[in-house]
Amino acid sequence: GCIIESLYYANVVASFIAPYRDQREDFKKRINGFIEVFVNCPVEICEKRDTKGMYEKVREGEIDNFTGVSGPHEEPDNPHIELNTDKLSIDECIDKIINYLEENNFI
Repeated sequence: GCIIESLYYANVVASFIAPYRDQREDFKKRINGFIEVFVNCPVEICEKRDTKGMYEKVREGEIDNFTGVSGPHEEPDNPHIELNTDKLSIDECIDKIINYLEENNFI
């Protein structure tokens, strides 16, 4: 007879709004395989893309502590991946993520 061992690896994608560098540094230390992806886009562009009207609600005072507008946001010093969504297409962003995952043996 033979013994077959199977190893299963699960990849988990979780999106965090973490406006402080120290929060993100804590994630990096505590989460094995943590990849910091900085979705970088000027607030003006984000506001134009806003289909839910969140930015308008912030400007009208209906929402407090909205990251990057009425709440703080400390840009990452050295993210694993930076996606400049005002300059890159969706497909280019996807390619950048896939390339990083392949180059670092995640996939």
